This record gives sequence, C-alpha cells and structure tokens, in this order.
Amino acid sequence: MGLMKQWLGRLGAGAGVAGLALTLATPGAAHADLATPKGASAGETTSDGYRAVAVDLRYDYDPGLALSLPRPPALCWWEEWPGTPYGDATDPEDVKDYWFERGGRPTGHAYAGLLSVDGEDEFDRAIDAETRGDDVTWYSMRTNGAPTDLAGRAEVLTKANCTHQNPTLYNGDPVMVTLRWFPAGNPPEPKVDPEVLAEYAYRVMRLEEPTLEWNPKIRHRAGAAMVNLPTWVWVDDTEAVGVRTVEATAGDVTVTVVARTDGIHVTWPDGAKNCSSAMATQAWGPGVPESQACTVEFTRTSGAEGIPVRTRSEWRAEWTSNTGESGDLPGRALGAVTNIPVSSSQALVTEVN
Repeated sequence: MGLMKQWLGRLGAGAGVAGLALTLATPGAAHADLATPKGASAGETTSDGYRAVAVDLRYDYDPGLALSLPRPPALCWWEEWPGTPYGDATDPEDVKDYWFERGGRPTGHAYAGLLSVDGEDEFDRAIDAETRGDDVTWYSMRTNGAPTDLAGRAEVLTKANCTHQNPTLYNGDPVMVTLRWFPAGNPPEPKVDPEVLAEYAYRVMRLEEPTLEWNPKIRHRAGAAMVNLPTWVWVDDTEAVGVRTVEATAGDVTVTVVARTDGIHVTWPDGAKNCSSAMATQAWGPGVPESQACTVEFTRTSGAEGIPVRTRSEWRAEWTSNTGESGDLPGRALGAVTNIPVSSSQALVTEVN
C-alpha cells in the first residue's frame, strides 16, 4: 500500500509551470505557425522544464514579441507513466501487475487512485491492443494551476477538455481519469486555459507608438513649423490608432483578441486636446478642411531641439474563444514624444532675402 500512496501523490501533483513554445515564420506575415524554442517540439519539454505545444498566430502580432516573451503555461498535459517501481509504461501487463500485485490492490482511501483509470477492464484493453500489434504506452495527466479539491478540479479540467470524469464517485466527489494509455509517442496535445491564451495574444499584439508628422514643415529650417499658426499633426504610422486583431490557436483552443483606441491625446506647452482616430490619421493635403485635422498651435519659437509634443493612445481589448468563453482584458497605454522645431515668419523672410 505504500507504493500506491506514493503513486497517488504523483498523480495529484503538478509538474511545475508548463509553457507554450514558438518558432517564427516570415516577419510581418499575416499568418505564421510557431513551433518551439530551445530544441523542444510539440509535446516535449524545453530546457526550462516547460511543456511545449504548437501555437498558431494570425493577423496583427509582433514577431519579435512572439519569440521573446514567456509562453503561456499549459493547464494540463500527458507524460509517460513514471516506470520503476510503478510498472513499465510500455508494457501493459507490467502496469497491470503493479496495480493489482506488487502495489497491492487499492482499497479504502487508495481506491480513489483506481478511479483515475477508466475501470479495471482498461488494463485488459491495453493488453489486448498490444497483443494485436498496436504499440501502446500508459500516460499520466499532469496539471498546472488546477484546483486541488476533487470537485473544483473536475470542473476546471472537464471544461478545458483535459480529460473526463469516472462515472463512479469517491465519497460523493467526482474523480478525473488521469491515467490512460495511448498510441506510443502520441498522447493528446497539452491544453491551455482560453483566458491565459488570450492574455498572451494581447501581449504579442503589435501596437505602435503614436509618434507624429506635421505640416507646415519648412524644409530649410530643419522642418520647422510656424509660430502662431495652426500646425497639422498626425501619426506617422496609421496602425498607431484604430483596431488591431490577433488570433491565437493552441491545440483545439482558438482565441481572438480585438483591441481598439478612440484616437490620441495630445499635449504641448500651450495646450492639450483629444483627436479621434480619423483626425489622428488625417495628413495635410490641399483642399482638406482644417476641421478634419488634429492641429496644435505654438506661441513661441524654439531652438534646434524643438518643442516637445506628447501623444498618448489608450487601448481597450476584449477576447472571444471557440469554447464560448469571453471577457475583457486590461487597458494598455502607449506614449511618445515628438520634438517639433518652431520658427517665426520673420526669420523665414530674412532667410529668403
């Protein structure tokens, strides 16, 4: 019974933090399959001890962030049955012998361990499969962050489709099937919590800082604007405002994160204002009314260092998933400072003359 108690302890323990690993396809592509860093492949373990799984990213993600940020942890995954002294995972008869002979037939509290298998006949089914020529291996399910109480654990793992419950209850509580055999080397892919995957997708989303272009821009005076005249300003990258989308898939879980900003907040020594996304992306052009633009006005000239114009974009995000779960994500803010040189009309006339 001592071995059985040891086994129960192993079955209930997590394996530390597990992670998703990625490799990158073409930078800037609308879609890339991301595999694993540090020599790990899907279902293996990285050099950090994390569980690796394939992740697919689409749309507005940042390739550099996808490679550099920590991967989202897996909620559950399957590892080969530990072997000696618990039975050779690749030998179904040896596993059965451990359960019912060497380990002592489980009774009392240890009976919950037996419920972690799909019934006693499951051992014979594994033996039959091996006899037919199928190469099978026993695996135990590992978890990260799942509740430890039986009821809470069952709810979370069932919802994530990690495994299923044994129809037989233990003292009125459900017990998850966490010991199963699969074709050798081919256990189910690790599962991730949709919200955790959504948080990761938001972190790798490509959000640009709202740096500015402006007009007028006097060519021979370091691109200076004019004092006491409206200066048009707009983001030099239209992706700094508007809507951004990242879709992330890990195994059979797909999440879509959509982030939006209403525009930019602009401050400079003489004032402050909010400019909508349409105004913030409206570059100066002949015939474009000033009412459609984001403008600032300077009351003094500057040296070559320019006058600082600060911009800030506020992003809000929400996520949906193919599991039916959805929610909001914390807001993110990006800021930038654009130094705009300012000259006077008198200086310009003097220079021309």
